[in-house]
Amino acid sequence: MPAVLSLGRRPRCQYPADASLSGWCGILPAAPRLPSLEGNQQADIVIVGAGFAGLAAAKRLQDQDPGLRVVVLEAQGLAWAASGRNSGFVIDLPHELNSDNYTGGAQQDLDQVSDNRLAIEFMAAAVDQFGLQPHFARAGKYHGATNGAGLKALHDFATHLDALNEPYNKLSKTELAELIGTEYYDGGIFTPGAVQIQPAGYIRGLGQALNAAPNTTVYEHSPVVAIETQPEGALVRTEEGSITAGRVILANNGHIESFGVAKGCLLHLFTYASLTRELSTDELAQLGPADSWGLIPASPMGTTLRKLDCGRMLVRNQWTYNPDLRSSDQQLARYARQHDHCFARRYPALANVEMEYRWSGAVTLSLNGSPVFGEVAEKIFAAAGCQGLGTTKSTLMGMLIADKLLGNSSDALMRLEKLPPPSRMPPRLLNAIGVPAYLKWVHWRAGKDL
Repeated sequence: MPAVLSLGRRPRCQYPADASLSGWCGILPAAPRLPSLEGNQQADIVIVGAGFAGLAAAKRLQDQDPGLRVVVLEAQGLAWAASGRNSGFVIDLPHELNSDNYTGGAQQDLDQVSDNRLAIEFMAAAVDQFGLQPHFARAGKYHGATNGAGLKALHDFATHLDALNEPYNKLSKTELAELIGTEYYDGGIFTPGAVQIQPAGYIRGLGQALNAAPNTTVYEHSPVVAIETQPEGALVRTEEGSITAGRVILANNGHIESFGVAKGCLLHLFTYASLTRELSTDELAQLGPADSWGLIPASPMGTTLRKLDCGRMLVRNQWTYNPDLRSSDQQLARYARQHDHCFARRYPALANVEMEYRWSGAVTLSLNGSPVFGEVAEKIFAAAGCQGLGTTKSTLMGMLIADKLLGNSSDALMRLEKLPPPSRMPPRLLNAIGVPAYLKWVHWRAGKDL
């Protein structure tokens, strides 16, 4: 009997469906919508998901074997899902959300830096090839601390960077205030290797460019409802069509569970963001002299800030547990008020500035930090589980799953394949109690960083 991977029966988990308009999408100019899949087609490889992983896989396949017929199926619009809802940091250095200062073991972190920079250079090459420079800036990032615990975390982080022989600049309270326009922080660190992107602009531009290339097609609004393995490959079904393919890559992050893959092994969280209206010249002057900058908090659960070169300010914080992969309007409204409060505390002179966009975005974690990677059924491969760093890690996984299908080998691929699979989560009923309680505790621990 052929194996069938099909969507769960619960209606709320049937398809990806992010409701609110991301500010990143909202500030882009209108673009023609790519077609949806209709009828029956054939391909060498079908990729489910047109986010960082899916498009990286498509780009890698196109680069390495241009003769392959590749089809990418996106359930929503390009950049409408999590790929266009993050803060837009592509981070090169260790960034473990489950640690107090983002770092892990020394060799592990050296490998992570090497792999992260591999992904960054892959993205940079795509930017140069397809003219996406307005959406990609090698701007580095600030880390800001608001209390003694945060300063200690940054000290430990700096010590770890010394051991890795990585450059950074320590910033006093006054030095950081001169750069970002607020004395809210007690000190900080600047690391130069991070990239800041307009994530929706990058994803939309990359998807459109790949779709225009020979032998690659990207379909929007084409949610997959079932995948049936066959002797010659797999049959991928959508509501309006189907594709017979030699192999399938599942690059749909947390929604991979909807097909029964890694079931009960992934933790589904949402985080929340707001973006101001366009600011006046006088208002922008109060946010520091640079046209753009980005700051992440010393506490991984604190507030992320970005000043954008389009004259706006982004605020991101708060995490919620949403096992059905949906956030609610009530949650969005609650955290919107907190964003206003956080922004006003940092920039009291701008307290009356309106937020034009509010949105939420999904993050997928596992207990042991492992992704879902490799062959998960005959002819079916996976590159999912972003661990809160989808811009970098999902890009890397997309590149490497393509390499695996092509028979290419590398140290990065071997490291990824040596990781254990995601460990099993506690029963959902326990998670429903324990995860919100844990999130409440870590938010409290973040203190003024939040």
